[in-house]
Amino acid sequence: KHVLLPIAPRPSAPLRPRARAMELLVPWRLLVAPGELQALQGEDGEDVKRLATASGARIEVAETGQVASAFGGTVVTVNGTMWQKRTAGRQMVDRIFGLQGIDPQRWAAGTGRLAILLPAAAHELASSERVAESVRVVGVGMRVDAAPEPGQVQRFLAHLEGNAQQVVSAITRVNTELQDLADHSRLKIGDFAEEGVGSSMPSVAEAVRSARVAPAGGGGPPPPQPQPG
Repeated sequence: KHVLLPIAPRPSAPLRPRARAMELLVPWRLLVAPGELQALQGEDGEDVKRLATASGARIEVAETGQVASAFGGTVVTVNGTMWQKRTAGRQMVDRIFGLQGIDPQRWAAGTGRLAILLPAAAHELASSERVAESVRVVGVGMRVDAAPEPGQVQRFLAHLEGNAQQVVSAITRVNTELQDLADHSRLKIGDFAEEGVGSSMPSVAEAVRSARVAPAGGGGPPPPQPQPG
């Protein structure tokens, strides 16, 4: 006679924690020379605010602080989705290049220079041949400064040279590489905040929400046409 014994349920394996959703949108950070800041701010000093309203980006201008002092310029941080950063960034690049003698209406014929500020934790990546080739294929020359020494401000500059569209495409590509580091927890909010602590960077949800509500005109400069890159 066979007796069927109840089979104890197999203990379920512990649930693996779900990967955390992307929380950090890596900003664009431009180093603006003292003579270039006025061109960004406009005659009434409100153009940056109007540009932020038109694009939906959150733009911070830091004329003082440890990072600005270390590099002898103004740090302009553009937060938001990639579309927001590209829209606001293109307007800024056109204005900065205008001071370098380039007509924004003939941007394709002019070569300008722009420095972007990057965190020390990304130096190996930024110096890699992969990133160099990535920006080279869009027509931009890039020179990366040496990594900061211990005790120095943990930032460095990458210098870009090309026309306005090429430079914006190059920043987009570098920013995409840094976003991948952030998505794998190799970059933190402190890597993009002044003094290394605190930040007013928007969350992903806030950036997407602002992209939806940003007015088409916004009272500021018209957004550039979408560019490949």
